[in-house]
Amino acid sequence: MSDRPGVATAAAGQTVVEVEREARSSATAGKMQLAKGANYLEYLSALCAGLNECLRTGPARGLDPRSMIDLQFAYRERCLEEDIAARKRLLEDLTRSREAHDSEVAAEKRERDRVVQSREQCDEMYRILHGRRKKIDTMSVGERADFDRFEANWKSGCGPA
Repeated sequence: MSDRPGVATAAAGQTVVEVEREARSSATAGKMQLAKGANYLEYLSALCAGLNECLRTGPARGLDPRSMIDLQFAYRERCLEEDIAARKRLLEDLTRSREAHDSEVAAEKRERDRVVQSREQCDEMYRILHGRRKKIDTMSVGERADFDRFEANWKSGCGPA
């Protein structure tokens, strides 16, 4: 057994970390502001997430500097590769999420732009129809047929104004 709180020594010189359930001193715990836990912890195994949490909260729980060094060593020894992989997975997930959001925003913008363009096109067709209606009495048979087709296209795509 070690003389440092939160650390026990096992056979063959291995260090075993025991998580303390309560703060060493309520006065010390009350004064220290705990930082938010890392957002990649969900990608770590229970052991590594627990060690990470012990490192984060150790000072607030009153762990002495030597115990903190032992915790850091244990974390590096057991969890370094897993920590790197967890950070990488988090970054990949965040990138995918951001790309999906960006794609959704771009699709919404394209739809808004399409609606605006369609409305502008309908407005222009209406302006042309209104101008040609004034000349309907002077149109030839062919011009009148073109006008009727144009008006039918406007009504089918835009509807009456």
